[in-house]
Amino acid sequence: LFYTPTGTVANLDLSTPSPPGSASWQDSQRRITINGQIVPKITMQPGEVQRWRMIAGTYDKFLQLQLAGHTLNEIAVDSLYLPKVDTWGVTQTVELDSGYRSDVLVKASSTPGTYMLTDNYAGQQSVLAAVVVPHPTLESQWNADPVNHGPVADRHVQKMVFNFGPLTGTVTETNFAVDGNVYPDGPHRKLVLNRIDRWELVTNTGSKSNPHLFHIHVNPFQVIRPGPTGPEMVWRDTVSVPKENGPTNPLVMYTQYKVFTGGFVIHCHLVDHEDNGMMQEVDVSSSP
Repeated sequence: LFYTPTGTVANLDLSTPSPPGSASWQDSQRRITINGQIVPKITMQPGEVQRWRMIAGTYDKFLQLQLAGHTLNEIAVDSLYLPKVDTWGVTQTVELDSGYRSDVLVKASSTPGTYMLTDNYAGQQSVLAAVVVPHPTLESQWNADPVNHGPVADRHVQKMVFNFGPLTGTVTETNFAVDGNVYPDGPHRKLVLNRIDRWELVTNTGSKSNPHLFHIHVNPFQVIRPGPTGPEMVWRDTVSVPKENGPTNPLVMYTQYKVFTGGFVIHCHLVDHEDNGMMQEVDVSSSP
C-alpha cells in the first residue's frame, strides 16, 4: 500500500506521481511500507544473523536496497536458491523490482547503534527501515555451502517483444502488447514438455515505459545478471527487461518445462500493464 507522511492511504486511482508534472516518486509523498509499517524498527543483537525474506509487493516500483555498514548475503531469488551465496558489499545494492523476491542473510554489526535500510534507486535515497543493534553480543553462523540446480543448454528459440505505445492510427489510445497483441487477442504460445528452450526477451525501443518485467508462471528460468563480483547465472521467474534489450540486444534466458502440462500465462509484472493486456497464454503439451 502507499501511505502519505501522515499515515493516510494515498489515492490509488493515480498511477503516476503527484502533484501533476512531478518527475519523481519522492514528489508524490507516497511511502513504501514493510509489513504494513512506515519505517519500522528491526531489533538485532550484535552478531545475530537473520534471514530476511523480501517480497516486492509494489505494483510499479523499482528498489535498490542497501543497509548502512552491513553486507547483504543473498541466498535465493524468486524462491530459487542461488548456486552460491552472493555477498553484496556495503557500497552495493540488492535489486528488488515489482514482483521480485530476494532472501538475504544479515549479520548485525558488533557495534551497537541504529543502521538505516534505504532504497537508492536512480541516485535518490529514501529510508525504508531502521535496524537497531543494542547489547549484548550474540554470534550466529550460517551454512554457505553452494546449491547446484544444474545448467540448461541452448536448444529451441522463443522470442517475445513487449511494447507500450499508441494504438495504430490513434494518438491518445494506448496498447499494452506482447508480440504486437493485446490480451486476450493473439495466438497461444505452444511449448513442449521437457524441452529446453532459449528465450530472447525484448522491450521495443519505441515503448513509452521502461523497463518491463517479464514473469512466467510454473517454470523458472536461468538468466545472467550482474553479481557482486561480476556476471553470474541465476534461476528466477521474474526479470527486468529495459529498453537496452532491444531487437539487436535481446535479454537471453533458458528454461525447461518440467512436470506440468496445460495452460498458464506470461505477463509484465507491472500490474497496470498486465491489467491492460500485456499478457500472453501458453500451452505446454507432451508432444510437439
